Amino acid sequence: MDSFGDELFESEEGMRAFDDLQELVWKKKTEQFVSTFLPTLPTDVAKRRAERVAQAHFLLTECRKCKSWDDKSELKLSSWVEHVPEVMIPCTSLPNLLRIVENLKEYLEIHRRMDRELEETS
Repeated sequence: MDSFGDELFESEEGMRAFDDLQELVWKKKTEQFVSTFLPTLPTDVAKRRAERVAQAHFLLTECRKCKSWDDKSELKLSSWVEHVPEVMIPCTSLPNLLRIVENLKEYLEIHRRMDRELEETS
């Protein structure tokens, strides 16, 4: 990335390099959280967290299966997941996880309703 210098954010290639680096940092933070911090939690808390993380990922998958899901939906997704990068969902706080799951349930229902409306007009 040093080869980009001050122009890093002015080029498509520089932006991709930055995004790739950011994604790698997030993945490594998640791996560290899962391997170092998660095992220190009480079993019931760790279990609740794991259930909510799995639920969030399931809801994301279901949202993306909707016919109405498009690039605009993907762009809006950040606000529905409390601006937590998808790869960092396992690391967010339990209260935040609960909000994310509730938000994604609502977002999924919106898209399912849009899908039904699309089917009715077809």
